[in-house]
Formats: sequence, C-alpha cells, structure tokens
Amino acid sequence: KDDDYDNIVWDFASVVTQDMTLTAMWANYFNVKIDPNNGTKEYTKIIYEGKMLGTPTDSNPGFRFKEYQERETGDIILISTLVYSDLELVIVWE
Repeated sequence: KDDDYDNIVWDFASVVTQDMTLTAMWANYFNVKIDPNNGTKEYTKIIYEGKMLGTPTDSNPGFRFKEYQERETGDIILISTLVYSDLELVIVWE
C-alpha cells in the first residue's frame, strides 16, 4: 500500500451469487487543517485530490462565514479552490 493513497469504497454489503473480479481503486487525498476561529478546536478535513474545498460546516453565533485564509500567508482561499496539497486554513467571520 502506498501511504499517499487511501481506498475510497469497499462495498461488500451485496450477497455474492456468482464469480466476480474486484479491482481496487485508489485516490490521492490531502489533509486540510482548519482553525474554526470560533473558540472551538482545530480539526483536519480529508479532501480527495482535485475536489473543491467547499463551505465550512462550522458556525459562529452572530457572524457569517466570510472566507478562508491560509494560516501562514493570510492569502484568501476560495471555497471553489480545488485541493492538490495539504493546507492550513483559518476561517474568517464577518
């Protein structure tokens, strides 16, 4: 097993009634560390290569999500960003 890859789906819920060939499918994934910036703990979200970052599920009462910022540079990261590397983000509220 290559440590840069993880299996996506293994569905063995179906009853096997005849011979079949199974093929392993692998996908590269990245760790996106997110600081919700609302008094709760940081967490890591796994996003598969080439998938959108998307909107956070976090909340901050009295505020609404404005944007993600890259932790070190402060660069704005759009929710439509396609992920191709590990990221460390901070949620900005307004």
